[in-house]
Amino acid sequence: MVNEMHGEKIQPVDIYYLKQKNKMPHKLYKKALGLAGFPVKADNWKDFLNVILLFIGSALFLSGVVFFFAYNWASMHKFFKLGIIEAGIIIPVISALYYGYDSLTGKVLFLSSAIFIGAFLAVYGQIYQTGADSYELFRAWSLLILLPAVLLRFTPLIMVLIIVANLSVIFYWNQMVDPMGYKDATVLFNITGYGNFAILAVLEFVYFQKQSWLQNRWIHKVMALIIQSVVTIRIVIFIASDNVKASGVQVFLAVLLFIGMLVWFAYFNIRKNYDIFIITTAMASIITVITATFIKAMIEGDVGSGSLFVIAILIIAQIAGAAFILKNIHQRFRGQL
Repeated sequence: MVNEMHGEKIQPVDIYYLKQKNKMPHKLYKKALGLAGFPVKADNWKDFLNVILLFIGSALFLSGVVFFFAYNWASMHKFFKLGIIEAGIIIPVISALYYGYDSLTGKVLFLSSAIFIGAFLAVYGQIYQTGADSYELFRAWSLLILLPAVLLRFTPLIMVLIIVANLSVIFYWNQMVDPMGYKDATVLFNITGYGNFAILAVLEFVYFQKQSWLQNRWIHKVMALIIQSVVTIRIVIFIASDNVKASGVQVFLAVLLFIGMLVWFAYFNIRKNYDIFIITTAMASIITVITATFIKAMIEGDVGSGSLFVIAILIIAQIAGAAFILKNIHQRFRGQL
């Protein structure tokens, strides 16, 4: 097909690369973009600005509501507090139905309503002193926005759902399982790590089903960055600290998650779906772990002040090697065009 290459959808950057390498005549450039599903129109900038201004306006509106409550909280009657928030839930939903729940405007309005649901639960619990723990608030919030997130298939709303669900698990651990902080936190790390990794696997599976709402892949990048950051930080803690309270099984699971994460990202983002951003963050994780291991060895070996110079050389060498590998991967992919 014209708009596919090796089973993957061609992006505008691929067509631009061909033009820059003089492999595509200029008169065919716009036509190729159109055939690939990216028509060049004078209204493209207008559409782009409409989307940006829509998101900025929604963010400013939500921020204004938050600061309004923060400034006037003490003087506001409880029914007025609840009324304002309920209006923030109901009005966006009605407006979304008017604009169409499949339209971008409708989906952003549903997103605003979903955020107000969390605010309503917090205010209700504060006014009536329900005694609910924080994890219960976030659990209820995630359950209430689960169905809209699945039905609307709007990636910002799905990202909010993932964040809220993660906070629910974290607060449950801190408030119910380990309120005194005596238990192995690696268990929590492994639960959230493997859970988020499973969510990313589901997103990748749906992406390869050619679902249009996931084709921009920004949520994949955000999830990959979060997972890699958390996993890498935990591995560095294992390396740097001599007093980590973790069983051998939990350490093994954490290391297995780190290795599995790298293998997954390398395979899917080089062989299946080229994504230089995720590959680069994976390289950064490897460099961080190698550098932490080397620093730990230098400290225990009492090498002295010369170790700083050696560490600097090591970091430079790793970055240079990573840049060389990334360049080769990029050129090999482009060579397939």
